[in-house]
Amino acid sequence: MLKKASGEAVLTRSTPIPRIYLHDLPLSAGAYQWQVTFIDSLGKPQSSGWRRFNITPQASGVLLPSGAVVATKAAQKPSPRLIPVGSTYASLGKLASSGEYAAAYMEYNAQAAREFSSAGPSLNKLPRSIQPVNGQYTTASVASIRALQDAASADASALEILAISSNFTGKSAYEQAAIARLLALAAVPTRGDSSEANADQANRIIYVALAKGLDYLGPKLSPVERVTVADALKDRISQVIANINSLDGVPYDSHQLASLHHLVQALMLCSGRSEIPEARAWLETVWELWVTTTGSWAGSDGGYGNGNTYAWYDFSVLPQTLATARLITGVDLSKWEPVKRAGEFFVAFTPANTNLRNSFGDGVETPQMYDAYSFDNFRLYAAMMGQASYEWYWRAKPSNINRSSAISPLHFFILGEGLTKATAAAPTQLVSEFRDAGLVAIHSSATSSNRSSLYFKSSRMGSLNHSHADQNSFNFVSQGRDILISGGYYPYFASPHHLAVTRATRFKNALTFDGGIGQAEPTNDPVKPGNPVFSSDPRGELISSQTLGDWTTVTGDATLAYRGKNPTSQAWSPLLSASVRTVSYNSKAKLLLIYDWATSATARKWELNFNAPTEFTKVGNTIKIVNSPASACIENFGPTGSFTLSSGFPVAPEVSQPTQYQARFNVASASKEFASLTIVREDCNQMPIKVNFSGTAATIQINNTSNSLAFDKKATTITP
Repeated sequence: MLKKASGEAVLTRSTPIPRIYLHDLPLSAGAYQWQVTFIDSLGKPQSSGWRRFNITPQASGVLLPSGAVVATKAAQKPSPRLIPVGSTYASLGKLASSGEYAAAYMEYNAQAAREFSSAGPSLNKLPRSIQPVNGQYTTASVASIRALQDAASADASALEILAISSNFTGKSAYEQAAIARLLALAAVPTRGDSSEANADQANRIIYVALAKGLDYLGPKLSPVERVTVADALKDRISQVIANINSLDGVPYDSHQLASLHHLVQALMLCSGRSEIPEARAWLETVWELWVTTTGSWAGSDGGYGNGNTYAWYDFSVLPQTLATARLITGVDLSKWEPVKRAGEFFVAFTPANTNLRNSFGDGVETPQMYDAYSFDNFRLYAAMMGQASYEWYWRAKPSNINRSSAISPLHFFILGEGLTKATAAAPTQLVSEFRDAGLVAIHSSATSSNRSSLYFKSSRMGSLNHSHADQNSFNFVSQGRDILISGGYYPYFASPHHLAVTRATRFKNALTFDGGIGQAEPTNDPVKPGNPVFSSDPRGELISSQTLGDWTTVTGDATLAYRGKNPTSQAWSPLLSASVRTVSYNSKAKLLLIYDWATSATARKWELNFNAPTEFTKVGNTIKIVNSPASACIENFGPTGSFTLSSGFPVAPEVSQPTQYQARFNVASASKEFASLTIVREDCNQMPIKVNFSGTAATIQINNTSNSLAFDKKATTITP
């Protein structure tokens, strides 16, 4: 049931599945509330609480068609379906070869020539895959699966490039080579190593390639060849469809969520084809499932709560889905908030034209995300969004503009839509908050690659999936250099190092106690830290933020994160009764303040952890980090304690990686309440600071002036 905030009824809708599709409902700007009534597994009626949301004036009137409408439009589009109405290969080639895409267009056709002269498909040359042992990945099985994915990607790319370039260049030999590649891909056993069960990521690459090949080359295939390709395509997709409703019970299955993008693309290309009569009904279902799950990792604010690196991995396919929907069905998604604002997250969390580490989640050590995705995926996204800051972002690396790389042909196809390109303009926003995802970025500059940045996390996603037990943690960059980082590496999912180190609270810049015990502990009464549980239950929350003068302050509550799970009853028990952290950053003063307040029913020996890519040194009660030309000094105020320094990990990463370094501030005596202030001085500056504690209240006077900050539990007062 949907109502206005005033109580006026708007809509009542029933459905046999646990999803309600409202995107076709025109809602005016305003406040709304909704409630779901359902029958539980015991046959008893239940009702949810009333949930609330707001429709902004900018978002009002944004309608998305139903699955039935989309499937019909796709079926009615003549092949090749990705060519815009009124365009031809010749007209698109002319547009691509005469503007900023000229170098990429030339390289695309040059790549076709290389593929034509190459040794042919890669997949059929691979040895049998090495499968996980007892369901557990090993270094060998991961390498084998990645080799399979790489080969599938190479074959799919070669097929598409040859098929498209044959039309751009008029070289019929390319077309025959593309047909050979298509038939070879169709001949790969659908239930073998590249099946959905054995290698879902390879499977999705293959079925999208088969769908494109059938659409591009279908008229040139014999009836038998069309059936051969269609049968392989249908079987591969049917394996995904068979399990797609598992999202109803496990809504944050990242692999299933990612597969929806590929299914939408493939099914739009084959909906209505006589060889695959099921495709139309499949698309009706998949479209509505994709729409209702887009933004699952954040909401409508554009953030992404499942790790910064994985945000890029997921984004790598989003622009292709958006372009496919636009070109085939005419559906423009550029005004839809989860899509429209997705770029804001990357602008805030991945500095343009840099190779810095990422901040949170699996794979943070992968520094090439901007280079890997800005010149192709983000450029395509920006072309459809028409926003000035997005256009600036991909252009921030000058070589991206006339880069000679084989990019997605969707760039060339979308030119036929005649979209108005936004004039690039640099962003000016220094603070970006993504409350749905529980993430905040604070910068000294909106554009400089040498900027200083504070990243803070307190997320409802908890330690689920690719997220870690790192609520209320932060990472810090100074002058474009990593200073305090999220520790550990990501050799592969659930490797011994990943489970014991990378996901653990003590290897984050976060609070622990009693020898490293932290969040999402696997026992309800831990005596030492364990491998964090994969769950969104041990979670955090951003509870306040403010900017006053040159100070920006953010407060997170991670109380629910510090819980342990009984391995028998599966019940969570609190380890702490409160855990609140406030971070305050002033980039002009080059000061970062971290105030912690925590309580426990049991006396704890409290610990503050710091992780760095370079070695800490200790001078008295201060520790120092240097990552030239940047440096920082850290000192602590509050209970008596001292810093201990270490390096390496208790479980080594499964692949060779640089050493990382740790510093831990250990409180000398156990207590049931903890209040502490940590000061991080950029450049180890000597600005005068006076700190006074009275109970849990901390007052900080800056530079012998009236500028002061006061912290007490969840409260912060700034006097400019």
